[in-house]
Amino acid sequence: MDLDRVNSIFDAIDADKSGEIDPTELMLHLLGVGQEHESVSALFKVLDKDGNGSISREEFIAGFDKLTVAESSEVVLKAKLNLSDEEYAELKADFDEIDTNKSGSVDVNEVRTLLTKERNGTAPTEAEVEEMMTSFDKGADGQVTLVEYLAALGYAPPDQDAYDDLDAFEPPDQEADLEAAAAAPPVDAAAQLAVSRLESSKVLDENSSVQEIGAQLGLQDDEINELKADFDEMDADKSGSVDVAEAKASLTKERNGKAPTDDEVQAMMAQFDQNGDAKVTFAEYAAVLCA
Repeated sequence: MDLDRVNSIFDAIDADKSGEIDPTELMLHLLGVGQEHESVSALFKVLDKDGNGSISREEFIAGFDKLTVAESSEVVLKAKLNLSDEEYAELKADFDEIDTNKSGSVDVNEVRTLLTKERNGTAPTEAEVEEMMTSFDKGADGQVTLVEYLAALGYAPPDQDAYDDLDAFEPPDQEADLEAAAAAPPVDAAAQLAVSRLESSKVLDENSSVQEIGAQLGLQDDEINELKADFDEMDADKSGSVDVAEAKASLTKERNGKAPTDDEVQAMMAQFDQNGDAKVTFAEYAAVLCA
């Protein structure tokens, strides 16, 4: 595991720089790479080993492989890499053929086996195996994940844009610029990401059926139905929209009863409320998640 990379990802997700990741910060990050609301909640509980409502750096490092799996789900990859079902299936089949022990990643021995097979039984040199591993294993942990495999084939990792959006801006090394930066208010990185996703999302017809919304977003029936089930769970009064109180209740549930701050609730609402009426419809919810 590349600890420098893992630490930099932790720092990027920790938008308020508290030294811990809260449910809202993880939600903003993983929703930003296409994960569903309920799966984010489940992942948070897995990472939060001591159950105190936040993820420490140590907990994040220990559970980083689980975050990688979440970011590598089929729905996320197809959406972020703009792959059709057929294209994804073909690429995944190729990867699975290399992953002979079905561990979900490819190691040195499997790369050696692949090269030997491609050469009709002639074993490659260790240098050749190492060269291939280096070209694919961007995390430098001795394992090639599906995301790394796709990236090496020319498909950008799905999480990279989200990390880039959260990176702090470094001004030119000039005295005037440094003084101006020191005087400026701190950047709310989480809010920036929310606004970015809102601006990039489609505006859908509120009168469309669930299936029509799914078709406009390029989702299969089971995918749009899963989104609708997540939305209906948040829509406690079954009004057809989620208001501030319901957003707060949803975040409180994710934190095992610990209420979020007003700023965190507003950040969640800002991410989804396309028309600014303080209510989130299913069309808005689906459009932003699939942006």
